[in-house]
Amino acid sequence: MVKLAASIAHSALKGVDDVKARLIGESCRLEAIREATAGRMRLVVHGTNDFTEDITRKCVQRGISKVNHNKVIAEPYRQLQQEKGDRVPLTHLMEEATKLMQEKLEQEMRYCGSAGKA
Repeated sequence: MVKLAASIAHSALKGVDDVKARLIGESCRLEAIREATAGRMRLVVHGTNDFTEDITRKCVQRGISKVNHNKVIAEPYRQLQQEKGDRVPLTHLMEEATKLMQEKLEQEMRYCGSAGKA
């Protein structure tokens, strides 16, 4: 597995415009790695919090086969817990949080082109 930690991800990027600019610069590199490995290595991207659908799709088209979405999926739960954590029963909070996280996960699956393939 190859992790592009020094390029697209784990950088001090300041929002979607920086991510897009960096991705454009790395596109040739991603394609070259994909061609050189001939599918024998998985390419991974981390730090996808500011990725739009377009950015995620471009990564996948250029050979990324694993996209880590931890913070972007967990953020709705964290926000809900801050807003309602002390005002609603835990079971209600967990149900609502699970629904929010599922919606976000389904969105990310669509971005990656994975929806409906299981």
